[in-house]
Amino acid sequence: MKKTVTGIILCFLFISNGFSEITVTKMWERSRAQNNAAANVKIDISTTQKTIAVANDTIFLADNNPAQIYCYSAANGDYLTSFTSPSGDNMVLADKAGHICTTGPEGATYFNLSIRQANNTFTSVSLGATSKLAFPALYSDATDSMYVFTFVAAAKQIRRYTVFGGIVTAIKTVTITDLHSSYQTRETSVMPVTKDKVIITANLAFSTYVDMNHGDYVFTDLTRIITKNIPLDGAVYPTQPGGTVFTYKNRVYLVQGWTPSLTDYLLAGSFKIYDVTDEKNATIVYTQSEYLGVDARAYNIVTFQAVVKADGVYIYEYSPLNGMAAYKLTDTATDNVEIAKENTLRCFSENGTLTIMAPVGEQVKVYSVTGTLISSIEMQQPIASFDVDKHQLLLVCCGNEVVKVNN
Repeated sequence: MKKTVTGIILCFLFISNGFSEITVTKMWERSRAQNNAAANVKIDISTTQKTIAVANDTIFLADNNPAQIYCYSAANGDYLTSFTSPSGDNMVLADKAGHICTTGPEGATYFNLSIRQANNTFTSVSLGATSKLAFPALYSDATDSMYVFTFVAAAKQIRRYTVFGGIVTAIKTVTITDLHSSYQTRETSVMPVTKDKVIITANLAFSTYVDMNHGDYVFTDLTRIITKNIPLDGAVYPTQPGGTVFTYKNRVYLVQGWTPSLTDYLLAGSFKIYDVTDEKNATIVYTQSEYLGVDARAYNIVTFQAVVKADGVYIYEYSPLNGMAAYKLTDTATDNVEIAKENTLRCFSENGTLTIMAPVGEQVKVYSVTGTLISSIEMQQPIASFDVDKHQLLLVCCGNEVVKVNN
């Protein structure tokens, strides 16, 4: 049960001459449609290349045949170089610090996470038996506690592996117990907002928030933020796997592939961007209807990665069989917004997890009621959470604000 909070609640004061205005600009495209795909992007075949990762202004595209990771310029999509990846791995990921990791091969017997080291070798971490699973995601930093998320289709289960020091130290599972028995697809994306909160996109079905501390769900308990008819946009086809989540100017956004109709091109590069800050009222902020190529239903995935910078959010897209493109998102109407420093701290505790909401860059300290410092963190995102001992009174401090939390 969620504990009540005594203190100052979240209350941002916006001073502006208008509302938020999202602008998305295409930076470049290297695709089948423009006949300019960069070297080693496999076009016109059923490709084993599936996902991209972006780190240090470089795009990484993995291939397990041959076992290579191909590198491209994030500025224009030009091919740069390649290096050998672990054999059988074809999923490439990047953590918050820019470390490159791969996963694979999937199967009932074993599934590995391989972390690239400074000397260009890979350290392998066994995640154990998985059977068919979905496209994985990383949260945090490989040099600290890192969290690996995936969806195991046969078990209808989201799994979170905590990896520290090259070993798995904990596995957290959440099962959607009554998900239809026919849902065996591996084409399900898991996208962490925090280590405890994720969005999953189920193939041809829905996108939903999942609280990793909730326990198992039944279908009716899910907050399905996007379905065929939600938001009401007239789309014929429901959501599709492949996407990314990012936080920008205190809003949470979801990018994912989109298909205008059942008779139109599928997974050829069109997508939508949703504001999903309010779990019960997702809104569409941008629709990209242009295609990077042709009907790509041979492989049901379009992958994205967003990189948040001071001047905006850079969104990189990869459509298997078709190519890559890059976009820049800005919120132009809030450039002159001032956010009051008063009344900006909010926190609550549930099941031994303390969740804090405060402005990015602020220093937040957590004390026991006796004055002992429990934790001090700088907010890297508007939301942070960590485990605390149950049955104690906590004091959370941010600037001149103090909030009491009954844990």
